[in-house]
Amino acid sequence: MPADIGPGARGMGVRRTQEWLAANGHHTAIDGAFGPATEAALKAFQKSKRLGVTGRLNLPAWLLLTAALRAAVEDSKLGLRRGMDHACLRIARQHLKQYPHELGGDNRGPWVRSYMLGRDGPAWYWCAGFVSFVLLQAWLQIGGSKTIVGSVSCDTLESASD
Repeated sequence: MPADIGPGARGMGVRRTQEWLAANGHHTAIDGAFGPATEAALKAFQKSKRLGVTGRLNLPAWLLLTAALRAAVEDSKLGLRRGMDHACLRIARQHLKQYPHELGGDNRGPWVRSYMLGRDGPAWYWCAGFVSFVLLQAWLQIGGSKTIVGSVSCDTLESASD
């Protein structure tokens, strides 16, 4: 979590907060500057979640802002005895239910970075990263052996299937 931040703060922690505010329907510019618009968006989010309305990011607000990502990667072994294909499908649906999407530009935002080993931006198409992330999560949950090496590159994934 970014440190307890509020009006006047600048930097990556503010940018991450702005991304998650937008992901939760409280849009503000994603520019890394905690100004009046970011404060208003955070206050609206805090009010909507019945938190103390402070206009400062704190741990309770951060946990609620990022709840969708944690729900997507939740380790739930229910029904995984049915095999890898079932596990992958269940996990992919678990992710899609949280509506992972770009924020702040092409191939940018917290969902993209989660799937792309911390990378984002126009050069990082995240489809292969999503697939690799789901496969890895399934392997970890069912304890199976990896069938391919994951990658953030579609070309690498395709060549691994040959």
